Amino acid sequence: MAENGRTIYIRADGNGQIGMGHIMRCLSIAYALRQEGGDVCFILAGDEAAETVKKAGFPCRVLGTEYCRMDEEIPVLERLLHREKRKNQKAGAENSQATEKECLFLVDSYAVTEHYLRTLGEWGKVAYMDDVNAFPYPVDVVINGNIYGAGMDYSACGPHTEVLGGPAFAPLRPEFELHRGERVEEYLLVTTGGSDPYQLAEKIVAGLLGEPWMEQEKICVVCGRFSQSAPQLRAMAKQE
Repeated sequence: MAENGRTIYIRADGNGQIGMGHIMRCLSIAYALRQEGGDVCFILAGDEAAETVKKAGFPCRVLGTEYCRMDEEIPVLERLLHREKRKNQKAGAENSQATEKECLFLVDSYAVTEHYLRTLGEWGKVAYMDDVNAFPYPVDVVINGNIYGAGMDYSACGPHTEVLGGPAFAPLRPEFELHRGERVEEYLLVTTGGSDPYQLAEKIVAGLLGEPWMEQEKICVVCGRFSQSAPQLRAMAKQE
């Protein structure tokens, strides 16, 4: 999608309710787009994930809307795109003659609706990051990098939708590529998402530590920035 020097807008969210998974996998794609010369800008409903996006070196725009009510943000998003267009024109950008119909979008949200995607499609090309095949997505590209992604039936999306399914299309961050083929120390990995509102990580680790066979094993726990279990897990680590 990094073509003609146009901005690729990535619409995703991260917060204490949904964690940071959508943001992190979109950042992986953003890194690759930047390597190919793409101009990437994130669009967020709230500012909870803005620091993470900016630290990764990408600009972001905050709509100030509810992440789970995406249809209601459409007027706000349209005004934002108009402002971005005028700014590009004023700066004399190469795409100064572009209209909203020439925008490029990557959307990653479970709160998306058919109406929302159709609206974006009126403004430009749309790719959607999917996991569940919830309804026929009216988009140009569906990306499902899960191990089951290649086997999901997206035929209802229509003949003009390209499907990129399976682990070959999983958006992994650059640091994983750096360690390809390396042998690492074996351990039990515990990860329960970015927010872990039910503090499952703490309960899982406590249960593992109570097992006699765990005496010779090591546990690695990965927590997201919104994890509710982090303080307790740090305390448990110091006791071991």
